[in-house]
Amino acid sequence: MQEEAKTRLQDPPATTEQPSDDLPDAFARNADGLPGKVFLLRQKLYRKAKREPRFRFYALYDRIYRPDVLRAAWDRVAANDGAPGVDGVSIRAVQDSAQGVDGFLAEIHESLSERVSVEASAEA
Repeated sequence: MQEEAKTRLQDPPATTEQPSDDLPDAFARNADGLPGKVFLLRQKLYRKAKREPRFRFYALYDRIYRPDVLRAAWDRVAANDGAPGVDGVSIRAVQDSAQGVDGFLAEIHESLSERVSVEASAEA
């Protein structure tokens, strides 16, 4: 009798929707007050990385420039009184600018999303 070749699709799919592992405290509870969707994304990425250590997150970029993720990142940097970036612009300078934080984050979002569309069109 011939054995059937086993494919990955024959295994039950491992999803990040149904937690089967214990999360460390930093990932189990939202002590930092992240928005719900950002906290859930963080948990899913952690679980995926732990379950499949060799997995490469090629499609992660589109999740990073989401407006809610950018806002959560800004809030954490601002709360820590983060140092100016490579551009030398401080948190205070962004807050005091005419566009403000919302305009600054919208500009970053647009810049990152344009990069994605340029890369997508280059691959086509």
